[in-house]
Amino acid sequence: MKQIGRILSGSTIDEIYFVVLKGKKVRIGGYYLIEHPLKHSLTHPCYVLLRVFDSYPYNPEMKIGSAGPLAGSRGINFIHGKHIEYFVALAEPLGYYDNENKKFRSLETVPSTWALVYEPSKELLNKLLGKGNLNKDGVYLPIGKTVSFDIPIYLDLGAVAKGHLFIAGMTRSGKSSFVVNMIKNSMETFDPPPRFVVLDRRGEYGVLSRFGAKVFSYRCFLPKNEVLEPYVVVDRLGLNKNTSVGKLVRDSVIEVLNRKMELTPKNLLTVASELSYSMSKRNSEKDLDYLEWTLKVKGGFLKKKKEKELDIIEMIYKEPVVVIDYSLDSNLDDQYITTREIIKKIVRYGIKRRKEGDFAVILVVEEAQYFIPEKTAPILGSPSATKVDKVFIEAISQAGGYNIGFVVVTQRPAYVSKCVPEHTEIILQDKLVPIKELFEEVKQYSERVKVGNEEILFPSRQLTLPYINKELAVKEAVVQALMKKKEKNLVLDIETKDGFRIECTPKHKLYILSRNQVKETLASNVKKGMKILRLKNSEVSFSEVEKINERRVKIVYDLQTTSNRYLAGEGYFLVHNSVISQCNTVLCFRLKSGNDQDAVIRYTEYGGNYMKRYLSGLATHEALGFGLGITAPFPILLETKVDVFPEKASQPASEAWKKMAEQRRELLKVTSVKV
Repeated sequence: MKQIGRILSGSTIDEIYFVVLKGKKVRIGGYYLIEHPLKHSLTHPCYVLLRVFDSYPYNPEMKIGSAGPLAGSRGINFIHGKHIEYFVALAEPLGYYDNENKKFRSLETVPSTWALVYEPSKELLNKLLGKGNLNKDGVYLPIGKTVSFDIPIYLDLGAVAKGHLFIAGMTRSGKSSFVVNMIKNSMETFDPPPRFVVLDRRGEYGVLSRFGAKVFSYRCFLPKNEVLEPYVVVDRLGLNKNTSVGKLVRDSVIEVLNRKMELTPKNLLTVASELSYSMSKRNSEKDLDYLEWTLKVKGGFLKKKKEKELDIIEMIYKEPVVVIDYSLDSNLDDQYITTREIIKKIVRYGIKRRKEGDFAVILVVEEAQYFIPEKTAPILGSPSATKVDKVFIEAISQAGGYNIGFVVVTQRPAYVSKCVPEHTEIILQDKLVPIKELFEEVKQYSERVKVGNEEILFPSRQLTLPYINKELAVKEAVVQALMKKKEKNLVLDIETKDGFRIECTPKHKLYILSRNQVKETLASNVKKGMKILRLKNSEVSFSEVEKINERRVKIVYDLQTTSNRYLAGEGYFLVHNSVISQCNTVLCFRLKSGNDQDAVIRYTEYGGNYMKRYLSGLATHEALGFGLGITAPFPILLETKVDVFPEKASQPASEAWKKMAEQRRELLKVTSVKV
C-alpha cells in the first residue's frame, strides 16, 4: 500500500487529522487506512478505514500579518515561501474488521501521532464494501458503485421487505430514477422476480410497462362507497359537520350502512327525508332542498362505479410489478381511500399467510408527505378524515414482520410527530421528571433549531434514558433530540386498573400483550381491557386498561432516542416514536435544506455532522446510503446505476419553446387565411 500521510496531534476517536505527504493528493470522500493502534501486527494486520471530509493548505508565510499577504497586495509574485506549504486532511474513522469476532467495529482508541496513513488497495476495499458482506439469505441487487474505486454496492431486497427503505432528496436529484431502475433491474436479475406495488402519484412509472409491469388506474381499486366514513361524505359534499344539514348527512350515511343499502345519492336522500321528520318542518324542508342540490352538484363520487373493482392480492400474484397510476385526476380523497384499502388488504393478507410463508411484497409510496403530512406542512385533501395516515403509520410499524416492506419516497423528510403533553413524566436516572422540566434543563447545553412554531434541541452532552427492548430486557438509549411544539392537539388519557396512567396523542405507539405476544399499536387503537407494557419495580409487567378519556392541549413535547423507545408516565409505560426510524435502510440524495438534512441525520441511528457535509454537494444520481439493507457496514457514498428514466417531460424547456413558436406561426397563417 502507498503511504499518503502522517497523523497529527489533536486527533480523537471521532476525528482524525493528518498531514499529506509532499507530492501526494487526497480527495473529499476518499478512503484511507491507518494501522489499528492496539490490534495491528505483522502476522495479524488490522487496518482502520478512514474517509476524508475536508482538506486545506497551510502556509505560515501566507498568514495575516506575514510577508506573503503584503507581497500579494503589491502584485509581487511571492513564491519563496511555497516550499514550506503543506496540506492537512480531516477524516472520520469508519471502523475496522475484527478478524477474531468476524465483525466490523468502531475505533476504540486514539491513534498515536506520526502514525502512517495509507492509500488502500481496491481488493481490500472490496472486501469491506462489496460481495464479502453478502449472506446466503439475502436478495442482493447491485444498485451502483462507490464514488471512488468503482466498487459495486448491493441492496438487500429481503431486508427492505422486512424493515423498509426510506428515500429522500430534492427534485431532480435522482430519487425516482433510482426506484425505476431498482424495480426494472430486479425483474431482469431474479427468477422468480420480487413483487412490487407502486403508488405512482405523477405517472412517472409507466416506463416500467416496457419491461413487463402492468399499469392500472387507481380507480380500478377504488372500493365501494360503503367503506366511506360518514364524516368523509360530509367533507366531500362541502358541508360543515357542525351544521344541521351536516349532521343530517352523517346520520343518514350511518343509517344507510346499517340497513345494508348501497350508498348512492338516491338512497342517501331517501333516508335523510325519513330522518328529517324529527326536525321542525321549516328546517327539514330547507335542509333537504339544500342536500338535494348538493348531491346533484357534488355527489358524483357516490354514484355507482362503472369499472369493475380489481383485487390487489390477485394482481400481486399475477404480475411481478403492479403500477397504480394516480395522475389521471386530482381527486385526492378518492386516491387516499384507494390507498388506505390497498394497504389494509395487503397487510391483512400478509398476516393471514404468515405461517404458510407464501406471500411477500414491497410497496413503493411516491410523495409520501401527501399521505402522512407533518402538521406544519400544507395538507392537501383529507388524509386524516379518510384515515389513510393512520393506516399508513400502523402498517409501516407492523408489516415488516410479515414480509411486507415499504419504500417511502419524499422530497421533504418529515420531522418526528410530537406526542406527549408538558406534565408527562420521563424516567431519568431512577426518578420521574416532567418532560417540560427536562426540556428546559437540556436547553442550557443544546444546539437549538426553530422551525415555525416548533423548537428542537440537540444535546451537546450525552443523556441516556432506559427502555425495554424486543427481548423484554431493560436497556439504555441515548437521547438524540427533544422537541416542543405550540399547537392544539388531541390527547388520550389512558388509565389502568392498578391506578397508573399515560397521556399521549392518538398516533403515538404503545406496546400491548396480544395472544401472548408483545405488539406495537397506535394509542388510538387501545381499548378497555387491553394490557399495555410497562416497567414495575425494575421488571417488565402489563397493566389492564380501565378507561380512556380525551382532552385538548396547546403544547406537546417528544423525545428522539437511538432506540426510538422510552419509558413515560406514572406507570413507566413503554412508548415509541419516529416514522423515518421505522425504516432500517436509508438512501439520501441531494438535500440543500438544513432542516431536511437534520431530519435524516438526527432521527436515524447514523447521526453525525460529517454526513451533513456530503448531502448538499451530492451530484445527480449520487446518494448517501446506510442501514441493514446496504452491504457497506457504514454510511457509503455511491453513484446509483441508471439505465432508464421516469416518464417526465420528453424535451427540455428550450426545445418546447421552439415547438410552441412553430405552432404559433401555423396558427397565425390559419387566422390570416380566414380573414
